[in-house]
Amino acid sequence: MKKIYFTFLILLVLDVSAQETPKFYLHENGVTCMCPNAAIGESGVVNGITYTKRTKKQIEPGNASTTCTSGITDMSYLFDGKKGFNGIFPHGM
Repeated sequence: MKKIYFTFLILLVLDVSAQETPKFYLHENGVTCMCPNAAIGESGVVNGITYTKRTKKQIEPGNASTTCTSGITDMSYLFDGKKGFNGIFPHGM
């Protein structure tokens, strides 16, 4: 009986851990990509767009619109000195 109970507990724990929040998801505002639990360099698809979590130093004009910025707290001077940048930023960036 103890083995059955122990097996049930293991299966329950595995089932609960499988229901974690996805690493990439849409914020409740309906437009902002969130990725607080993803590691730098990880990618995920939100509404058909593949986003990548990057550090501030990794963000460039060519990848800004597909960058998840969760965890970056200071974006001052992000494109300082970049000439001709007129790209679209993801909402909330």
